[in-house]
Amino acid sequence: MKRGWGASLALSVVLSVMLAGCGGGGKAPYVPCLQHNVQGTFALLDLTGGDDPPVFRVTSKHSVSIPIGMRVQWKGSTRPVTISTAWVGEAPYSAKVVTDHTEMSAAAPWYADFIVTVVTHPSTAPGDYTLRVTGHDGVHTRSRDFVFRFDRPG
Repeated sequence: MKRGWGASLALSVVLSVMLAGCGGGGKAPYVPCLQHNVQGTFALLDLTGGDDPPVFRVTSKHSVSIPIGMRVQWKGSTRPVTISTAWVGEAPYSAKVVTDHTEMSAAAPWYADFIVTVVTHPSTAPGDYTLRVTGHDGVHTRSRDFVFRFDRPG
């Protein structure tokens, strides 16, 4: 079977890439050019813009509602992210945690915002309490901690 010079050149280029890879040849390890093996992920961000972890100081003698702005930002993935919350260690007395979305779906512009609201109780004992917000896409898990410092006047 006869090939033209164009077919021979194309075959030569393909074989060169297959044999040399993108590593540049020589002593560099073989890295295939045509295979994309990066698995997409996501980031779980808080929009408080403060400390890490953010600290919310509660000084009121009354119930307080504290909203926390959060964002899921997809990086090469379109898997939905499930949001959950849990207290790390002891939970504040009778505190309620409400998340306005528990399932986040990827769509342009590749981020989605949600709000986690913590409602405190007037009888919560003084001290620090940590809330962990977790996102899971079936492959990756990302978490952010938030500290609630109860320091109420007597």
